[in-house]
Amino acid sequence: QKFGATMQNYQEDDVFNQDIDPEGQGQLSIGVTVRHAKFGFGTVLNFEGDGDSARIQIKFKQAGTKWLISSYANLEYV
Repeated sequence: QKFGATMQNYQEDDVFNQDIDPEGQGQLSIGVTVRHAKFGFGTVLNFEGDGDSARIQIKFKQAGTKWLISSYANLEYV
């Protein structure tokens, strides 16, 4: 059984207008804007698990939606 948070009631335009961490913590949460070296800026839509094995679903502005493993993603929280 998989556990995770899901994104609800977001409009696509709203997703990319968020440019700060809503929690002010620099931690993973839905709606947080991140930057990836290859894919650019995106918004966290969903995540499963925790720690290094966590999978993060991100909607990138240019590259579309991708699932990344947190230990390999090297994300910068913005």
